[in-house]
Amino acid sequence: MDFSIIKTIKYGLLSVRENWIVFISFGTSVVLFSVIFFFVIEPILNASNLLGTFLILISMILFLFLLTAFLYSGILIHNQNQIDKKIIFSIYPYFPEFLILLFGYFTIVFIGFIFLVTPGIFLAVRFSFFSIEALKKKELSLAPFETSWKMTKGYFFDLLFFYLAIFLLNLIGFLIFGVGMILTLPVSLISFLEVYKIILRKKQEKEIEKINLAR
Repeated sequence: MDFSIIKTIKYGLLSVRENWIVFISFGTSVVLFSVIFFFVIEPILNASNLLGTFLILISMILFLFLLTAFLYSGILIHNQNQIDKKIIFSIYPYFPEFLILLFGYFTIVFIGFIFLVTPGIFLAVRFSFFSIEALKKKELSLAPFETSWKMTKGYFFDLLFFYLAIFLLNLIGFLIFGVGMILTLPVSLISFLEVYKIILRKKQEKEIEKINLAR
């Protein structure tokens, strides 16, 4: 394994501590949004199918935009860029295109799950870096999926164990009355970005090594 799961999670914790205002704000927003959805919008759905369906659709779009801004802010901070509200939400013009790619990702994974569970898990892991690539390039194309597929080659089980660890971390946060996820979500995000950065660097080093050997 080219990266340590424990070290990446520790790195995520340190990064969140250094940028706690941004990350805790987003973490709190995600948790509060979830609470409002389950305790306010869902009862409305039971009372009125039409109004409830409309509210769920709007809520899902707003929630996905919040998560997109959350991921984008994490990318900026992880790259040691100075950020503010204008920079974070500058992702708004690209959001519809990112939403299309996100829909494509979930469709691919869903089809994989239809053909037994294993293909779905495999595709989810192999394409898991597409979101980072998409937000970095800000274009509607298949390039993020192609890059993710190439990057994750040879790292399937490493990433699978990492995602399981992240799942358990957030499960612990959820069990602490859900409040713990205010911290575990940002830590998970930065850990995810750190793993991406490590694998990207390893791939680049191997490419340079191949070029040198070919000379």
